Amino acid sequence: MRDLRRTARTLMTRAGVSREIAERCLGHELPGIERTYNRYAYTNEKREAFDKPAKMVERIIHPPTGNVVDMPKRKRG
Repeated sequence: MRDLRRTARTLMTRAGVSREIAERCLGHELPGIERTYNRYAYTNEKREAFDKPAKMVERIIHPPTGNVVDMPKRKRG
């Protein structure tokens, strides 16, 4: 399970998700006063944060075909 969390966190960073939102997506609480006074749920921000890496994975699994070019085989010699 830890590997999936690590992968998700890495993909979120790669996709440009802010540190604060990515940490909240993983269920990590922010320290001190932030935890005490900020009760906003960040629902929309979390949804977007999860959507960004999901789109990256989708592109890896199902790459676009319109711009794919066959590479010629290299001659050995």
